[in-house]
Amino acid sequence: MKASRGRSSFLLAAALSISAVQAQNATTLTATGCVDSSGMEDCLNTANSRWNECTSNAGNDQQVIACSWGQSTDQIACTLQSCWNKVYSCEYQVLVGSLLNQQLTQPANPIPFWPAPDNAPGGCDCNFGQIYENSTANLNLISTLCPQYTGSLSNALTICQCCAWSAAVTAFYGICPGYDLSTYGLASLDQGAINNENIGGSCAGLTSDICLGEFGIGSADEGTYYDPASLPAGGTKVLSTTTGPGLLTTPPGYQTTTVTLLSEVYTVTAAAYNAKDVGAGTGSGSSSSSDDDNHTSSGSGGTSSNSSNSGSDTKGNSASGLWVWDSIPVGVLGVREFSERKDE
Repeated sequence: MKASRGRSSFLLAAALSISAVQAQNATTLTATGCVDSSGMEDCLNTANSRWNECTSNAGNDQQVIACSWGQSTDQIACTLQSCWNKVYSCEYQVLVGSLLNQQLTQPANPIPFWPAPDNAPGGCDCNFGQIYENSTANLNLISTLCPQYTGSLSNALTICQCCAWSAAVTAFYGICPGYDLSTYGLASLDQGAINNENIGGSCAGLTSDICLGEFGIGSADEGTYYDPASLPAGGTKVLSTTTGPGLLTTPPGYQTTTVTLLSEVYTVTAAAYNAKDVGAGTGSGSSSSSDDDNHTSSGSGGTSSNSSNSGSDTKGNSASGLWVWDSIPVGVLGVREFSERKDE
């Protein structure tokens, strides 16, 4: 494997629910249609093997979750290397969203190509990055905005919290209307909102005059604020990749690049474009190419350092190295530091 593995959020359950359904829909990350389909397949298989090895050595459920994070970062690196033509696709965007939703704090380094810009080449017709950012920003208001109403003689605290929860779940409808996103985090996020209602009281009857006018909490769905306990049914539109201004045929901003995913550094070299692989999703992979220039470039949603060095493991470790934990996690959502070591 040439890709070497070296946010306040309330959505752990939501992220896990995304992962659970990937095998049943078009958001499954596969080698089909990649610029280097055989290289992508090998890379994904290696990531799976490393996950199996990691979980077999895990001592508790928290470490099993951490193994899954390692698998996700491996898969992201695989995409940057052998499937860069799909970095704006539903598959990649759901993968990144699922990983970020499980982090207690936002990673210090942004993940490349997240969130995807509007009308991105080969993009997803539902912008999961915008949903993630909108929902998270609204959820953060529960702890940053609403506490100022604690001790108020009115029920302002409860209403503020309701507005934040409502705006977070409403984002799914406003940003991607017509889709059923219940299995993409909406159902689990909504359950958190319902639990809040069970403690604080009903969130029905919210309006723009209340939420935006009194608390400054906007809605992504044209001023609508849904009651989390009574959400409308999902739509029937099917997620798909859009052409946008055209499909990617050259690496978007890098040839060889070093990226940090969570705490691990990966060096990846973009594979050469193979029209046969992209069109049919089969065929032999082409060798990686490199650039003669050393430079720094940034893709949408992330910055990376580029060079003409090969895409070898920056730590000198084999792809079969174990993931180990350098710090003691604080709770299930604690961000774990990953490092690698060779098998002894």
